[in-house]
Amino acid sequence: MALIGAAATPAARTWFFALAMSLACVTHAADDFQALVDALNTRSFDDKAAAATALTRYPNPRTVTVLSALLEGQLFSERNTNRVVITERVEGGYATRDAATGEDIGHVGRRAVRKIGINNQLRRTLRALIAQLQLNQADPEGRTAAVNAIAEAGDAEMRRALQEMRDTEVHPDVIAAIDTALALFDLDATDPTRRLAAIASLDGNLEAHVRAKLTGLAADATVGDDIRGAARDALTSIEAKVARFQLLETLFFGLSLGSILVLAAIGLSITFGVMGVINMAHGELIMLGAYTTYFVQVLLPDALEISLFIAIPAAFLISGLVGIAIERGVIRLLYGRPLETLLATFGVSLIL
Repeated sequence: MALIGAAATPAARTWFFALAMSLACVTHAADDFQALVDALNTRSFDDKAAAATALTRYPNPRTVTVLSALLEGQLFSERNTNRVVITERVEGGYATRDAATGEDIGHVGRRAVRKIGINNQLRRTLRALIAQLQLNQADPEGRTAAVNAIAEAGDAEMRRALQEMRDTEVHPDVIAAIDTALALFDLDATDPTRRLAAIASLDGNLEAHVRAKLTGLAADATVGDDIRGAARDALTSIEAKVARFQLLETLFFGLSLGSILVLAAIGLSITFGVMGVINMAHGELIMLGAYTTYFVQVLLPDALEISLFIAIPAAFLISGLVGIAIERGVIRLLYGRPLETLLATFGVSLIL
């Protein structure tokens, strides 16, 4: 410092002073962030909510990580030092990381840490705070999820932020989610006209939190008969829409299952008609194809969009190879004896 003060030019001294001040501000912000993380380690749920809210005011990349860990029940404190840590369950205990810095601490026993608990009200607050931090994501799906989390939490204080976001948002899915959230907030308005307009806009909406809100409003004796009636009508419309989708779902699954059974029956008929073999392991070969598809997707968890194109030919290949092995090893020795092929392939099916 003395050397810099004596020998450096005025410009260099100015630059060094600015750098020192910046480092001091960064250090101060880090200390404040650490203090707020430590403040989460308290028995008072109100104090936890206050600390969590204060954390969102710091532009720290670990804020969402800490709040998410608290929401998911992964935020603990060390019994000896009271240091707040994020845990991951491992055999014999937990793998821990410092909540504020992300530093890997190591494995500890289950009795070495205690969980920082939350209640339902704090859980709703945390969801809203996390969603607030995620509203400005570049990914439209992330923004939509954030808006839905705010709506589900019922955080009316976010109404102004959502309204401002609505004026600039261009993605239709995000706009629809914002309109739904604003309508949900209007269900609690004192003006009956706004409530009726909100109910009308939510008619046919299949979101679970929308149905729950309308159900509560329909049973609320403190509101007018017109509002309760409108809420009941909206719920009736939603239930009818759900019933239609359930019917389509039943038809789709019925056709899907029926097509598999038809394919199995055709395969059995061809096998018996051409080879004179009753193959009781036919269903197990279909099963092998299904398991092959499953394992291909397990092996390619980050490439699900292309795994299906690999799984389909792989399922045919595996099932075909096993079929060839059964024919060469068992059935070839029993041609012309249908009853014995039935018994032999039944044994193969039990093995598979």
